[in-house]
Amino acid sequence: MVGRSAFGKAAIGLKNKNQTDLLLANSRFINSTISDSNIISPPKESAETKRLLFQRDRALLALQQHLRLSTEKSLQLLTTNPSLYTDVPSLSLKLLYLLNELNIPRSRLVRMLETHPTLTTRVILDSEANLSSTLQVLQEELDLRYADLKAIITKSSNLPTLLNYGRSNLKRKIRLYTSGYLSITPSVMTQLICTESRMLQMNPVLATQVINILRNTLNMSRDDIVTMLQRDKLLLCYHPTENTKPTIDYLMGDDSQIGHVLGLVLRKSESTLLLPASISEEQQNIEEEKQQLIKSRIKDLLIRYPAILSCGVTTHLQPILSFLRNDVGCTDYQLGRMLYRRGNILTLSLDSLKRKVDYFNTVLSLTEEEGEEIESAEKNGSEEETNSSDICSGEKEAEQKDPVKVYESYRDEYGTKLSHILATSPDVLTLSLKGNLQPKFQYIIDTFLVPPSPRARSIADGNGHLHLHACQKQQLSKIFQSRPQLLVLSLEKNWKPKVQYLSSSEEAGGAGLSPNQVWDWWVAYPHMMSFTLEKIEERVNVVKKIIRNKRISTTSTDFWWQSLNDNVEGETTMVLEANFLGWKEKKWRTW
Repeated sequence: MVGRSAFGKAAIGLKNKNQTDLLLANSRFINSTISDSNIISPPKESAETKRLLFQRDRALLALQQHLRLSTEKSLQLLTTNPSLYTDVPSLSLKLLYLLNELNIPRSRLVRMLETHPTLTTRVILDSEANLSSTLQVLQEELDLRYADLKAIITKSSNLPTLLNYGRSNLKRKIRLYTSGYLSITPSVMTQLICTESRMLQMNPVLATQVINILRNTLNMSRDDIVTMLQRDKLLLCYHPTENTKPTIDYLMGDDSQIGHVLGLVLRKSESTLLLPASISEEQQNIEEEKQQLIKSRIKDLLIRYPAILSCGVTTHLQPILSFLRNDVGCTDYQLGRMLYRRGNILTLSLDSLKRKVDYFNTVLSLTEEEGEEIESAEKNGSEEETNSSDICSGEKEAEQKDPVKVYESYRDEYGTKLSHILATSPDVLTLSLKGNLQPKFQYIIDTFLVPPSPRARSIADGNGHLHLHACQKQQLSKIFQSRPQLLVLSLEKNWKPKVQYLSSSEEAGGAGLSPNQVWDWWVAYPHMMSFTLEKIEERVNVVKKIIRNKRISTTSTDFWWQSLNDNVEGETTMVLEANFLGWKEKKWRTW
């Protein structure tokens, strides 16, 4: 058995050897028949590759150990920022320095790597001496206490940007704000930097030119410029000859007429149309007074909305003004009112304005009603021309010279329905279409105009607007043409609580009206929704209490004032009108 076993093993070994020799022979034959260019040999790892892989593994371990990042996040971070292991001798030591020496919280450092990976990588690559000197400059120039510096390190989201500024120019940039003409206090400067650290990216020479332009062209004081800085931290980062000066010249020039329309608006008893009435005939500087008023209006506009200076003249301001004049149909006085009250309309996107205007025209059916009014206006205009032929020319000239008459003609020029709405409440253009305006109109339609049935909801078109009857469209349009300020009120904090109170039963603490009654009351008296819920509750509860004390029965179709007025029976009590919510306190107490 042993001999046979040994022989078997020897036979197997000989067989394996023969197979190996055969494979080697075949391999040599193949190598001799195939060119070397067609053979793909596995790459050999060089010493440099092995070193980089070793560095990457160490960096991966450091991220997992010190920042508690997952393997997936760590690999993703190292893949997008390979310099973290190629240019840093020891990522572990650098992370320990940032965590322990600079006292950056671990969560903050992780957040920095996620939100500002490039800037944070630069911070990690920077030397420890440079990082400490940057913090020292901030502490010295801003007169920071240790607690203030710690707050910047632990809480400021702009820390990566601050640590990336060059130490040589950082001191000079800070001193431009804290000393010289501006002289911003260190505490205010600290708040500004922590809010928007990019304000230190400005060129000190160009920033000085911006300050001089604001002082010389618009007579802005130090307080005016500081106020603008607090509203737009990047004010001094704008280029003086490419942004600031051309925009100011355009605003005050005849091309835009922004200064002209702002001057028309009557505020604080001042308007360019009324200047001749307030200046004696001996004075000949009316034009100078107009220019001074226009300059002061442009100055106020830029102080309130300094971001206008960042808008391009040909690419932004001109298209928006053309759209408001030609597409919306704003008159000069309406445009002046809009810009005087909400000048930040000039900073909005033109596409956003177009979408909102189209939505208003659609949901309020404004364009459908324009045709009829234009025809009636043309008829009235022809009649006025016929009647005016009887007026003597002397009276015409006197009326034209009367500044009050001229002002009233500008003020009363109607424009279009939409321009009237926007001039009355320009805030609606600053509201979000999807997040604010559409939900409000949809709430009104769902609550008052459409029964809550699947069929009623299925007739919505592709834009989500429900098809309403002509009468309902007119009612909806009437409300917001009469009181466009209602669109600015909050849906959740204002509209819904009021509607819920009015339409809830008396047992539930509400007013006891049906949704149809609330809607009819609102259409008849659009101002009712502008009053506070407390005032509505107070006056409605008083009326309800009087009705209960007099034991007056009401039907489901009665309003409170209807049932009360029907049962006066000769009493001298003042009749309760539908607009009793808007009565002044004295009239309400008398009733």
